Amino acid sequence: MAFELRFYRTRAGIEPALEYIRAQTKGHRAKIGRALQYLEDLGHLARRPQVDYLGNQIYELRIAIDQHQHRMFYFFHRRSIIVVTSGILKNEGKVPKSEIERARKYRADWLERFGGKI
Repeated sequence: MAFELRFYRTRAGIEPALEYIRAQTKGHRAKIGRALQYLEDLGHLARRPQVDYLGNQIYELRIAIDQHQHRMFYFFHRRSIIVVTSGILKNEGKVPKSEIERARKYRADWLERFGGKI
């Protein structure tokens, strides 16, 4: 099955995930890009340790670069669209609940605008 990767865009035209990626160094952007390509290639078949399910239909793509732990949050729309909502640099412990909640809000907004069940 072919998957299509898209970036969430707010109603104001802001793309949080792309803004996060663009703020990284060239080397980090390249590795994040390769990880996103991996996700697009495998979709639902991607497994740990590269991806993890966080609950409420939100997943994280894990990208380790040196001592940096990047996390890109995403969800699936319909069967073949992967929507990347946002990204963070995770310092330690669990992903902050506020980041998961933000991804959930973005998902609800996406589904309201482009169809689908929450």
